[in-house]
Amino acid sequence: MSTTSNIKTILGAKPGDLFKGPNLLSLSRVLVAILIIWTYEVHEHRLTWELIVLVVYGILSDYLDGYWARRRGEVSDLGNAIDPATDKFGSGLLFLYAVWIGRIPVLYLLFIVARDLVIMSVSLYIRKITGTMPKAIISGKISINAVAAYWVATFFAPEAHVLVSALMWLSIALMIYSLGDYMVRYWRTYRIMTKNESN
Repeated sequence: MSTTSNIKTILGAKPGDLFKGPNLLSLSRVLVAILIIWTYEVHEHRLTWELIVLVVYGILSDYLDGYWARRRGEVSDLGNAIDPATDKFGSGLLFLYAVWIGRIPVLYLLFIVARDLVIMSVSLYIRKITGTMPKAIISGKISINAVAAYWVATFFAPEAHVLVSALMWLSIALMIYSLGDYMVRYWRTYRIMTKNESN
């Protein structure tokens, strides 16, 4: 789903569906992102056990909400909308904060935003001509994990300049590759649809 579709799905949901366990777990990541920022500020940018617990919770909950929903038979369009929406919002807060304290270059954040806007725009166009929203691809997930690893390194080991720099350039390379991967997939889909229409 695109960000626009996610928001429409969430706003149109029944209150009871919103408060199911897996959805609450997804929503909790936004609160955790705020707590991570607050904890880091209170402890003057030092690594603490509270910070480690919050970051580990944020990472694990991203996997556990889907697992919980599948085990309980509560997989839904609402859950599929909440999960990426909270990921975008929570990670957005963390990256804006990282830019603000000088841990991550502002151009890096702008590159992420530009890449996501391109993918979202083309996805919406593909949805318009096919009637279905393209699913995420493995290269996209790998690139996002690399971005997360870079953020963790800037917070937990900012003095490890070689590691931080290596993760930054690795994540950029993977994001560029995944963007190309998405575009090739979308182009193939477009060609198939236009070919079918001409026949």
